[in-house]
Amino acid sequence: VGITKNLNVGGTADITGNTKITGTADITGNTKITGTADITGDTSITGSIAHTKDTESTSKTTGAIVTAGGIGVGKNIHVGGTADITGNTKITGTVTVTGLLTGKTAAIDPNAAAGGALTISNSATQTSAELVKITGTAGQTALQVAAGDVDIQGDTTITGVITHTKDTESTSKT
Repeated sequence: VGITKNLNVGGTADITGNTKITGTADITGNTKITGTADITGDTSITGSIAHTKDTESTSKTTGAIVTAGGIGVGKNIHVGGTADITGNTKITGTVTVTGLLTGKTAAIDPNAAAGGALTISNSATQTSAELVKITGTAGQTALQVAAGDVDIQGDTTITGVITHTKDTESTSKT
């Protein structure tokens, strides 16, 4: 049967076999696809997407949503589980950490500022003799405490010159 004009079906149209549509398919109402939808070309969706598959991701090739390309997100992103990132991470803007920040090493920009208390503690599994190493360029101050006391507990080794500028007299040997 060849149809060269519009076709209006008042009930259900059951089609057995492949269906080819050349042109735009305007569908008014819900669309249910049972099986795999293979879409070639860009896809534009103007409403929200609710994806109900809950497959856990254990790598970049597993999970409920897997993409071979990058992802651009124009608004906030919220992750309900662990975010496991392989590769470098670049964050432009303020980083707020409300839990523990753990890792093996950290390189901090020389102009970085820590507001509030900064606590660095050694773990029981630490094998390095250096817990914190602060280095500066020759002729520059590597560590400066602007005001307040410095409390050092444990053995301390100082290599180099100690310059003391306070003139308070000692009242005891301890």
